[in-house]
Amino acid sequence: MCLVAAVAVIRRGWAEVLFSWPTRGRIEQAIRLDPGNAFHHVAFGRILEEGGADPRPALREALLRLPADALLWVRLGLAEEAAGNTAEAERLLLGAAERSRKHDVRWTLANFYFRQGKETEFVHWARETLLMAYGDSTPLFDLAASLLVAGTRIRSEVLPPDRRPVWIQYAFWSAARKDWVEVEASAGYLGGPKEEAERATLASLAEVLLASYRNEAALELWQRLGRRGVASLEWRIQAHKGVSAVTFASDRRWRVNLTGDQPERCELLVRLVPPGVTEIRWKPGRAVEGFYWEARGHSPSPTPVRRVWWQEGRMPMVKDSLSRVALVYERPPRHVRFEGELHVELIP
Repeated sequence: MCLVAAVAVIRRGWAEVLFSWPTRGRIEQAIRLDPGNAFHHVAFGRILEEGGADPRPALREALLRLPADALLWVRLGLAEEAAGNTAEAERLLLGAAERSRKHDVRWTLANFYFRQGKETEFVHWARETLLMAYGDSTPLFDLAASLLVAGTRIRSEVLPPDRRPVWIQYAFWSAARKDWVEVEASAGYLGGPKEEAERATLASLAEVLLASYRNEAALELWQRLGRRGVASLEWRIQAHKGVSAVTFASDRRWRVNLTGDQPERCELLVRLVPPGVTEIRWKPGRAVEGFYWEARGHSPSPTPVRRVWWQEGRMPMVKDSLSRVALVYERPPRHVRFEGELHVELIP
């Protein structure tokens, strides 16, 4: 008995040595020496697949020896799908989900049902995936947008109600697609920050809304941020290559420096002006070409609601309207880009 046990140990040890330098011949020899080792069959399946052969027989042998390994169920399921056996692939992938609640298994099932075009099953497993999501969920949003005809179905059926980080990602993903209905609906669902770490992220979302002329939605989100958030009616210096600015005198005076490398059109200062403000006045100082103030309503229109050149010194505001006001530089035709300083001073 001792001799038999010693021989078995030697066989398994030599099989491990062969497994450490995996070629087809060595893995086949390792399987003969230690046929009960599931990982040798997995390695053989990988070699078969890389060589263009069918890996399923080797993966089945591995699964027989290690039936609790959910990832083996996934690998064999994907191999069955690639071979056209979708029913068997589905059975195996669902078997993996019974054995593991990990994110990767759920994500694999969501992808499988997306490829099969099965909306109901996709929605279920997409939601299950997001319940366990970590990191970037935008690839799943992309799949959902491609499969589900109505964009609102992602928000109403796929997003888990208690996963706020997922909702925040969805809001920014919708903004990148310029789907402002979904952005504003998501922002409304999120409400104010539930923890301090969310505050800066939601303030960034409000800035995105402001930059896209969603004035009311931006103001509402800032108001929900409270005093510790970014104040909703402050002037903001916009970041552009070739532009820098220094603020003086409690948000009423700025020295804006343009190096000549700035974009041909760029906003320099931006703020929301609430209803009731009748005009904005400033000291125009020396005459400069290419600078003007403009005011826009809640959404972009072909032309601004108001546009006033720098030299005029005042801009009447639209009565009873929340407006997005910006100081803009735009290179005049047949001029080089402005290079130098612009002194901006508002008159109370």
